[in-house]
Amino acid sequence: MRVEIVSHCYSVRMREYAHYLNYQLSSLVLHKPQCEISTCVCIDSTDAYTLKFIDWFKENTDLNIRVLSLSTDQMSWRAIGRNEAALSTKADIVWFSDCDQVYRDGVLDKLSEREWPENKTLIYPHRVMINTNYEYGDRSVENIKEPCLVDIDTKEFKMRGYRKPIGGVQIVKGDHAREHGYLKDNEKYMVPFGKPFDKHCRDDTIYRKQTGDEFIQAIRLPGVYRMRHTECGVGD
Repeated sequence: MRVEIVSHCYSVRMREYAHYLNYQLSSLVLHKPQCEISTCVCIDSTDAYTLKFIDWFKENTDLNIRVLSLSTDQMSWRAIGRNEAALSTKADIVWFSDCDQVYRDGVLDKLSEREWPENKTLIYPHRVMINTNYEYGDRSVENIKEPCLVDIDTKEFKMRGYRKPIGGVQIVKGDHAREHGYLKDNEKYMVPFGKPFDKHCRDDTIYRKQTGDEFIQAIRLPGVYRMRHTECGVGD
């Protein structure tokens, strides 16, 4: 069983996002799952800083990383990169993630081993661990100067319930991803609209609504940690 983590990382505007990605990739190395894993990172083709971190992990670890290099305009909707990643994935399960999420405690093994809920298209963890304050998230990435293996301090995190699958916890089967992509038939979200990662970029909400509540199920899947920071709202 192969699980692929799909993330976007745009450090042109805020370099710290590459540092959050560093934490995510580190978690997959330091807490290596037994199941087969791969990562797909969507980046701006001009974002040399993020690529520096990805290249370090490619050269110094055995982590399977594929890079989708997009134009700056294409980074405006996450749906554009996610759609390309979904259509081209080789995985059995695809997790549409955010680069500030960390995977520990065997969470990906638990995901790969569990039986998929009958007649459900999208599943998501109904509880995620988040850091108790923004200061910890900001301080954690400020300490990153160069690519490295680094871990979070789990004592700084508390549990938060999710009542719906926000953009970083949308999980689908690989067959569904290859067939349907990610909003591939919604012309609005396949056309760039402006600057990358605008605060009103909510294509993940449209994906959730398009899936339909009756085909979505929350599951118990402990081991996901989200590093909140000052540019991230608690409910986002």
